[in-house]
Amino acid sequence: MKIMHINCYYKKGSTGKIIEEINKTVMENGGTVGICFSKSIKSLDSNAFKISSRYELAVYKRIAKLIGLEYYMGLIPTLKIMFRIKQFKPNIVHLHSANGFMLNYYILMKYLKKLDIKVVLTNHAEFYYTGNCSHSFECDKWKTGCGNCPNLFKATGSKLFDSTKLSWKWTKKNFELHNQINVVSVSKWVNNRSLQSPILNKFPHQVILNGIDTNKGFYLKNCEEFKNKIGLSQKKILLHVTASFTDDIENSKGGHHILELAAKLQHNSKIVFLVIASYAKVDKLPSNVIVVKDVNDIQLLNNYYNIADLSIITSKKETFSMPVAESLATGTPVIGFKAGGPESISLKDYSEFVEYGDLDSLVHLIYKWYEKKQEIKEGLSNVARNRYSSEIMSLKYYQLYKSLL
Repeated sequence: MKIMHINCYYKKGSTGKIIEEINKTVMENGGTVGICFSKSIKSLDSNAFKISSRYELAVYKRIAKLIGLEYYMGLIPTLKIMFRIKQFKPNIVHLHSANGFMLNYYILMKYLKKLDIKVVLTNHAEFYYTGNCSHSFECDKWKTGCGNCPNLFKATGSKLFDSTKLSWKWTKKNFELHNQINVVSVSKWVNNRSLQSPILNKFPHQVILNGIDTNKGFYLKNCEEFKNKIGLSQKKILLHVTASFTDDIENSKGGHHILELAAKLQHNSKIVFLVIASYAKVDKLPSNVIVVKDVNDIQLLNNYYNIADLSIITSKKETFSMPVAESLATGTPVIGFKAGGPESISLKDYSEFVEYGDLDSLVHLIYKWYEKKQEIKEGLSNVARNRYSSEIMSLKYYQLYKSLL
């Protein structure tokens, strides 16, 4: 068994870590793995191939944002991928989030068909079945062919040209070139949407939840000493873990809702909002909001989850939501807005979601849930660690590969 992954990230980001876990299982069972990628940390493996520089991607990005076609740019990186595929001779090519202007899908799919290589495609986002959008939000035009895009700049980065109809047609044609594609979705919600898409609905589908490290990463532990150390021993902690925290109301992660919740609960001196963010930019923070940036150590992040009494999700749309899985695995219940993936993959007995933007209902859920952790944390952690185990995820992917061969 020889598997070649194609993804924008390697050994970083959620998809990069997922690929690492899959590769461990494949190699433990005697298989060989490789990856073509555009962004990574410094340490690389022998079969990890970086196919573009950041300067090259910057050029493709500028052109794509002018003409509105992200997935038909990276000619040179695509040729490099084809060379590595020819050299590596994989049985299966696994497409993950190969976005970021690194790939021309038409050329690649035609090449894979020519070599008769099977394809596994994972819907980590929505762009494979929408033709453009990583999240289509309320728009359903991807079901019929796009065009006259209501979210043109968000979807394509272009303010001049609406190429969404053309992109949708080309994407459909891309996948019609190849009849040996198996689609994996990271949640039931994404799977149901993918099955409604004229682009992907003819292919076999299945759901494999994203996995997290529940052994050395996210698990229940006593962190009272850590809570005392950071000066929050007397507080009820409402945790918000996000890639981007900003007061921009256009940001889909919903950081502005956290600020609004904090303002509504400022009278309650027991409650503090703790935000863990990769990127954060807020002009003025309320006194009951603490922001911690760039928590890259998994054990430190586990500590923050463990001292929290409740996790809050405020995204407008998510295909999965790793913070839901991570929080539940540490015994911390989750509340938030309905965003597709989160409520689809969560544990119903330990989480609750309300309509997007309904802050009053979310405040009600905070008071309903933030005292419950101590009585439910052990049972919650045990159930969640089994459900979201990266080992279970990896085994399911390995079984899929094996069935295709």
